[in-house]
Amino acid sequence: MSKDLTFRVELTFSEKVTSDDDIMEIAQNIADALKSHANTAGLAPEGGDSFTEIIRVTPNYLNKTIIEHT
Repeated sequence: MSKDLTFRVELTFSEKVTSDDDIMEIAQNIADALKSHANTAGLAPEGGDSFTEIIRVTPNYLNKTIIEHT
């Protein structure tokens, strides 16, 4: 297996989100939520030797990535 794993996350909002800035804010919020959980309960399997080092969130169709080090 790889140290880098990719997961697909889908969010549904009550209204359309069309602004690139709004989409990047959502990406940042996702990264922040994952980072917060990684630093408390953890994202890696419990009891394993692995831990989360980096979280990357890249919105579809945008060439921008949010990178958070845990």
